[in-house]
Amino acid sequence: AVGARVRAWRPGDQVMGIVSGGAYAQRLVLHERQAVRVPSGVALADAAAIPEVFITAWDALVLQGGLTSGRWALVHAAASGVGTAAVQICRALGARVVGTCSAGKVAAVWALGADVVVDHQSQDFVAATMEATGGRGADVVLDVVGGAYLDRNVAALAPRGTIVQVGVMGGGSTTFNLAALMPKRAR
Repeated sequence: AVGARVRAWRPGDQVMGIVSGGAYAQRLVLHERQAVRVPSGVALADAAAIPEVFITAWDALVLQGGLTSGRWALVHAAASGVGTAAVQICRALGARVVGTCSAGKVAAVWALGADVVVDHQSQDFVAATMEATGGRGADVVLDVVGGAYLDRNVAALAPRGTIVQVGVMGGGSTTFNLAALMPKRAR
């Protein structure tokens, strides 16, 4: 259905979108300018997942993090929905990306185009990021883990870098060394 003043869409059009809460895969209510036509060849059920992960990743990396071509991003859970979108966005922008994931997902993250893939269970993502960036660190860290990752995210961050926290799979509360953040002039 569409509202009386809607001009861009008609009942029956296949659209996708994102709202701040209360949406379900089959139904949502949003302004007509926030609806996006489902691409041909994409099933409606699959399209329902696209806005959430790509808009979240774009917002975190580009709008909040300022990621641009030639810069580095550290993307945690790079095989997750937001993570896979983030790796693809980095590649499309011409940015470089270090992705973390579990051992069973390493090949999938390489296939998405990550420059460096770190098995978070057996490798140190701080060391891998610093090596890849020539000791400078990542310009943007996109973190869905939180918890104990915070101190290590700061260690992997470039001067004037940005950490964007979009999830807390590892816990929403942790002890944090604020003094490590200050000399980097980070956000």
